[in-house]
Formats: sequence, structure tokens, C-alpha cells
Amino acid sequence: MPSKVIDLVQTNPKPGREAEFEEWYSKQHVYDLLRVPGILSVQRYRFTGNRREEGEGYEGMPQPYHHLAVYEIEGDPEDILAGIERARDAGQIPWSDALDPIFSAYFYEPIGEKILAEDE
Repeated sequence: MPSKVIDLVQTNPKPGREAEFEEWYSKQHVYDLLRVPGILSVQRYRFTGNRREEGEGYEGMPQPYHHLAVYEIEGDPEDILAGIERARDAGQIPWSDALDPIFSAYFYEPIGEKILAEDE
């Protein structure tokens, strides 16, 4: 496995708690996680709403999550997860009650070189 991988984390706030969720995630949670050894960076994204009907994404695919965080990590993902758990158990990564407890988190490793658009 390459030493650098990404962790894609998809989340939603609880209904009616978007502002509280944003405050916690952007101003506290990402910084708590960046203190875990091996987590190098994070970039957050919000679903653009390019759906035809509420709850449908591109070509009708379900779109249950409206927030995405892309974490770049270096090292073994299992070690990173263990570090997160240790920090959470020590009270260094508190969860917000505004976070919907159902979320997804997956690690991906690169399978080739990054391809950039050519300047014309």
C-alpha cells in the first residue's frame, strides 16, 4: 500500500442544526483530527444540489450525504484509525450532538499517476 492515501468522510448535520454542525466541524473537528499523527490535510466540500428531485443525485442516484471531507493521510490507515480512537477516548476529539451519527468513511489508495489537464 502506498504511504499516502485519502480518507473520504461523508456526513450530514441533524435536521435544523446546520449552523451548529458547520461551526463545530470547520472550527474544531478538523483541527482536532489534524493533531492525530499521520493526518496531513483536510479539504471540506458541500453537495452542490445538482439533483432533479430531493434526495436524488446525478442521474437519479441516491445522495444521502451533503458534506464531504477529504483527508490526506500518510501511513497505515489502521494505525491512523487507532490514533483517532485513542484521541477520542482521551477526550481530545469530542463529537458534536449536531452530527448525524450515520456517516461513511472510506480509505482510498492511488492507482496511477495524477493526470492534469493540459494548457492550450
